[in-house]
Amino acid sequence: MKIFKRLMMLALPLAVLTGCDEDDDLTGPDFNDIAGEFEASTAEFTISDGSSRDLISEGGTIDLALREDGTFRSVVDYDGASAINEAFIREGTYDLDADDITFDRDPFREIQPLEPLTLKYLRDELGLTLEGSTMYDFNDDGIDDPVTFAGEFSL
Repeated sequence: MKIFKRLMMLALPLAVLTGCDEDDDLTGPDFNDIAGEFEASTAEFTISDGSSRDLISEGGTIDLALREDGTFRSVVDYDGASAINEAFIREGTYDLDADDITFDRDPFREIQPLEPLTLKYLRDELGLTLEGSTMYDFNDDGIDDPVTFAGEFSL
């Protein structure tokens, strides 16, 4: 039994020392891994009854810049984007956690501050996929509706 304990005492430090390589990523996703200038090829919003609409197929555009310093800028433009038909521009910071991206939109906005938005993301060499729940004026009545968003963005 003493021999077993001694062997275990030797094996434990070896396991700890060999468990991680110097280049193992222990911090999670890196802003450099996701940064880029993206343009939406689809931006589908779906409400609870299953009805959906794709902002891009309706003639809209979404441009998204994710910067290496953890800041972002999005420009959403479509017919009816605002009362004077101008694009919605959002700026702020973003953070990554496993496969979640959280946008802190307009953190210094004094009138109607926006809650942070967390979406699932997948980044590959072709672009970026974003999915999750958010609010969107689905039927253009001036009231945001709870929706599920799925968007494909290319570089």
